[in-house]
Amino acid sequence: MMRVAALKLRILARWAAAVIIVLLIAGVGMIGFTLWSASSTILNPPGPGDVGSLDGCRELTREMWGDDCGRLTEFAPERRVDFEIQSPNGYVLAGWIVRRADAPAAAVILYVPGGGSDRREASRYLPLADKLGLDLAVFDPVCQGLSPCPVPGLSYGARESMDVAAAVATLDRIYGEVVVMGSSMGALSIIRALPQLRNVQGVVLENPMLGLEPLLRDAQQSKGMPPFAVSLLANLVTWRGKFPSVPQAEEVMRAYDGPPLLFIHSQSDQVVPFAHSEVLAEAAGRTASTWFPMRGDHGAVWNANRDEFEQRVRDFLASTLN
Repeated sequence: MMRVAALKLRILARWAAAVIIVLLIAGVGMIGFTLWSASSTILNPPGPGDVGSLDGCRELTREMWGDDCGRLTEFAPERRVDFEIQSPNGYVLAGWIVRRADAPAAAVILYVPGGGSDRREASRYLPLADKLGLDLAVFDPVCQGLSPCPVPGLSYGARESMDVAAAVATLDRIYGEVVVMGSSMGALSIIRALPQLRNVQGVVLENPMLGLEPLLRDAQQSKGMPPFAVSLLANLVTWRGKFPSVPQAEEVMRAYDGPPLLFIHSQSDQVVPFAHSEVLAEAAGRTASTWFPMRGDHGAVWNANRDEFEQRVRDFLASTLN
């Protein structure tokens, strides 16, 4: 009887071990599937913009850019000039320069849209450029709008920073002065491009993030995730997206000695906490000024504070241009 009982125990133990192994494999598989799916969303974030088109006019697009969905496509076509950027990454990016007159103005604003966006995001700043007497240049970042997507999605300023530097170099050959403005991932791309930029007079940065891993760490969806899981997800995204090696934003700011910076970030931002801009502005030191209004969600400070937004940006840019 004891021999039979021991045999049964051994069989039971083997079954228990097998079940545990199966559960562990299933758990690892589920975790792997979850991380892979999350990384796909991070590489191709949803937003108001289009990919391969500028025609979409969804509810989110209307909410962010107005009832006409920011249709620079229909605005004053006689003022638009095609703008192409030969990126050192090996592709050509598409955009427009919207001119005030037949000839280029003395200076231009280069606007860099955020992730999941496209060139139409700049439409809300066209009256601002007109009031300052500036042309407005905007392009679709890689994998957005009408630009190509030969890579696995967005790289959170790693690849895009090289594109921003190429765009500034292109405009510098046309204009006497260039100022740069961007939102969210566009602002992060500008920051990471700053060591490469030449002859930029001023930089406006709306709701930039410190980087991919800090963004994931502070995301609502990450609450409760252990730090190692957040790092694992960030590393997976970096690997899948084939991110080139570019200095991180805070590293750039600590060594920064370039033209004046204006950080704009809503304290109500539900995507990127305004503490990210606080850290970056503090690292930049006296070259940085800040405006942290109470109202406005991520990428929507202008929507919630239009008059003050335009006045602050207008004053800042007027002080930076000769």
